[in-house]
Amino acid sequence: MDDLETLREEVAALRAQAERMAERLADREARAAELEEALAGLREELHRAHSGRREAVQRYRAALLAQSPELPTDLVTGETVEEVEAAVQRAREIVDHVRERLAADTGHAVPAGSPPRRPPDLDALSPAELIRLGLSR
Repeated sequence: MDDLETLREEVAALRAQAERMAERLADREARAAELEEALAGLREELHRAHSGRREAVQRYRAALLAQSPELPTDLVTGETVEEVEAAVQRAREIVDHVRERLAADTGHAVPAGSPPRRPPDLDALSPAELIRLGLSR
């Protein structure tokens, strides 16, 4: 009977251990659920922060473009403040380069307006054209 009693004690000990493990499992599952809920909240907060950052960058871009209307808007792009500032710098360099080229081209100025009117060159007209011209006057 001694063996039977020993087995009963072992079974009781194993059942107690199983209950403790079940409690620990339930505690850990509850903790995992809490952490998942916290993670979902943090993801939502991160999403709002990213949206806010994007909006702030777009407002910053709009302010820079309003301050410098000579900059082409399609050249000023970026997802971060640093990218927008780099794009503004590149756009300013392009605008400056174009201005320099235009200033260099103004040395070859063409007078405004049409040339003064001169009478037609009668030497270049054929005899028939000369007769028609004389009859039309």
